[in-house]
Amino acid sequence: MNNESPDLSGSVVKPKRRLWLVGLIAVAVIALCVCLVVGGFFGYQTYTTSQTQTAVVLGSTATSHQQATGTQVAVVTGTAASKATAKAIAGATSTTRYEQTATTIVKTTATAQVLLASVGSIVPSNWGVWRYDDFSEAGDWDLSPVSDRLGNAKYAIQSGELVWDLTSKDGVIWWQYPSRFQLKDFYLSADFRGIEGTANSYDALVFRHGNDVDSYYEFDVADNGYYELEMSAPKKDYTTLRSGYTKAAKRNGTNILAVRAIGDEFTLYVNHTEIAKVKDSTYTQGSLALGFWQPYGGIHSKIAFDNFLVLAPP
Repeated sequence: MNNESPDLSGSVVKPKRRLWLVGLIAVAVIALCVCLVVGGFFGYQTYTTSQTQTAVVLGSTATSHQQATGTQVAVVTGTAASKATAKAIAGATSTTRYEQTATTIVKTTATAQVLLASVGSIVPSNWGVWRYDDFSEAGDWDLSPVSDRLGNAKYAIQSGELVWDLTSKDGVIWWQYPSRFQLKDFYLSADFRGIEGTANSYDALVFRHGNDVDSYYEFDVADNGYYELEMSAPKKDYTTLRSGYTKAAKRNGTNILAVRAIGDEFTLYVNHTEIAKVKDSTYTQGSLALGFWQPYGGIHSKIAFDNFLVLAPP
């Protein structure tokens, strides 16, 4: 706003002496009115501009806050999957240690939605993404090396995959959990890519793993297409619930294993092909894990995992 006084100098006609005072007063009044009008206008403009800028700043702050804390909640708009995604990625489980940015969350969950869409009618329509890992970072997957009487294991994140380097001293099933959430009904899938030494071993998904270390189900698939669904129980041998061969497995390349559990019925998939349905009511809920079975000692294997996806009801 211009704060200078109006310029009253210049060429003017002087009034007669009797009217000079009246004229001066009139000029002063007019000048004062002009100043008030102009000042009021600029004051209003300044106030309006200030309010507009404040609104923009507040709007920007609100949007940033929504992206940082709320985007993961709104991945599947209008479905209960949003709550499940929030639990999985935002850290509602007690042990999760995710520290991803909003951009990373959006990227990974967007991929999860593509995978969810590819599942199609395999799961009920109200199921949503409970957890998804693309292994762009470790998150809450433990990368600490292991060395014991059964073998040695090294874990690493490499080029967007979780890579295990394993050497068995005896027959051993290796498994690894993220946060140990307990689920009843679910759909679990993951990509398995053999790098070396996998011909005599089995990709595995472990599910409904209870509090006892020996209480779980295990779905194993070998490169030659042989598969087993086994049930482990404390102080007992494995019980084979189903076994056979499938042509859906690839001898070289990536195999996608999946299990759908609804109540006491388990449906097994290899590369999106259903290969078996099995019923067993021994365990009704438990944790989910990636696994790899080396059936005897002296095997060195290197395996890469990707796209760990868990779908579940609201």
